Amino acid sequence: MTRNKKKPLNWLDKTLFVLMLLVIVGMIVALSVADGAKLYILLGGGGLLVLNLLFVLYFARRNRL
Repeated sequence: MTRNKKKPLNWLDKTLFVLMLLVIVGMIVALSVADGAKLYILLGGGGLLVLNLLFVLYFARRNRL
């Protein structure tokens, strides 16, 4: 008895996923544009980016995107 049904994404998962992607894209744009980005990384922005990436990977694995 194998079930191959994909679990549908509910709207909360979709919005969280899109928000995290937007945050990551925004961070990358800020890092490439702003000169104050070095200070931002020193203050822990790099850790936040890693956390967001882990969050997105978790949702992608959980929902098999």
